[in-house]
Amino acid sequence: HGATGPSGLARASGPDARPSAGPFMARRVVVSGADSDVGRAAAELFADRGADLGLLYAQSRDRALATARAVAGRGRRAVMSRLDPAEVHSVRDQVEDVVDELGGLDVLVVDGRVESRGSVLEVEPDEWRGVIGAELDASFFVIQLGARRM
Repeated sequence: HGATGPSGLARASGPDARPSAGPFMARRVVVSGADSDVGRAAAELFADRGADLGLLYAQSRDRALATARAVAGRGRRAVMSRLDPAEVHSVRDQVEDVVDELGGLDVLVVDGRVESRGSVLEVEPDEWRGVIGAELDASFFVIQLGARRM
């Protein structure tokens, strides 16, 4: 399966298609959720394309370090910072510090996820509102700061 893009280069299509290996101009990418499988996959993809990464994580420092090692193994720089979604007022400063250390921001990937500590059958409305509020607030302010810096 294949098609020719505007550049005249052949591009694969279909279920086995791999992303184009053509030029990638973004060099500074911040990924939230760097301690998740989706965050790690995004970080690896951008590192493969020549980007340095800012890696934001909320829960597992060990998993975020594994992501940072995967980025470094591809010859790219990784800057890590822990974000506490419950401390929404510090989120902006933490993201700002990562962006400053990268020297700017070209792409922002937000892998937010909502997790409750108890069984879905036992979560009370106030607890649920707290989880949703913290996770969505943090994601929103990461996006807001990213948009301002781009």
